[in-house]
Amino acid sequence: MKRFLHFSIFILSFFITTSSFSQTYKVDEKRIYSWDNLSMPADWKLDITEQYTYANGGNKETKVVATSALTMQQVYQNIKTYNSNNDITLDLRQNWDGVQWVDASQDTYTYYTGTSNVKDVTTYNFNLGYDTYKISYEFSGNDINKIITQDGSSGSLVNETQYEYTYNMSGQLYIEIESDWNGTSWDLDERGTATYTSGLRELIVEEYNGSTYDLFERYLLYYTISLEKEDEYIQQSWNGSSYVNSDRELSTYDGNDNKTAYVYESWFGGAWEPYYKEEMDYSVAAPLSTESFENDSFKVFPNPVSDVVNISSKTIIDKVELYNVLGEKVLQSTNTKTLNVESLNAGIYILKVFSNDESATKKIVIK
Repeated sequence: MKRFLHFSIFILSFFITTSSFSQTYKVDEKRIYSWDNLSMPADWKLDITEQYTYANGGNKETKVVATSALTMQQVYQNIKTYNSNNDITLDLRQNWDGVQWVDASQDTYTYYTGTSNVKDVTTYNFNLGYDTYKISYEFSGNDINKIITQDGSSGSLVNETQYEYTYNMSGQLYIEIESDWNGTSWDLDERGTATYTSGLRELIVEEYNGSTYDLFERYLLYYTISLEKEDEYIQQSWNGSSYVNSDRELSTYDGNDNKTAYVYESWFGGAWEPYYKEEMDYSVAAPLSTESFENDSFKVFPNPVSDVVNISSKTIIDKVELYNVLGEKVLQSTNTKTLNVESLNAGIYILKVFSNDESATKKIVIK
């Protein structure tokens, strides 16, 4: 398996939660650890501390600076630029050479005109002097239906892998077909099929053997139903008769539903062995929505909806935004109490309403 996008587009949509896009809280600091088997007893060793700087109303990080815990020296930083729609356009990675910051690489984002749908992301390597990777997206409405990756390690971008997506009647990603470029055309490689049940989401991956598909991998995500937050994510491989554990990710949350810890483990000797950990500290990014605005002044109906969402509010509505499960803004309107959603695919969306410098969100279902 080469660049199967389990950890990006398909898994992001398959496993994504829909609690809130209000951006009330922001990460101030992230600490990155590795598991030290040589210490007595074995324990986590702090490697990197990242500090975040924000702008764009306090909900978009514009700079992330990493410091080594061993040397207390700066190691790298990412500088991010956004467009007028608050979509990222440039992510510049710089490394510290002991004297100054040196450009290492940058990701450039382009979007389909008039939308927040990403058209492509291109990675440029300053040391090599050319693009080393590109990922392009195709949409049907606001749903991704195809992704093509290109590799530029030879000095020019050439096709690498293609991913095609099918959705079920609820608007959830159902099937991903992966194909590899043979120099002139695409060859089938893998197929992922998703199922959705209460508290568990499962993805079965099969390899194409030239005529049929053989079992290959399985991905399991267990989540807290009330919070729609992932708790445990397991990757397993097929050994010919059963699935065998491979990797596991564990997440914990604070009382505000912010992910405060993420642990990555590998299956070794019949037990889970820690490998990597992140810890995050948060602070308030913007004024909290008042309880009256959230619970009393802001209502939406009908829900589920098929054509027009009506918004009832005791205060003046300045702006309304609608996000899909990928976190992409799909609709926006100002000074209105209705939103026409007829053009959108069925599924779960997040409606964000702004009023008097406050914001609140509600989950809606488009049928």
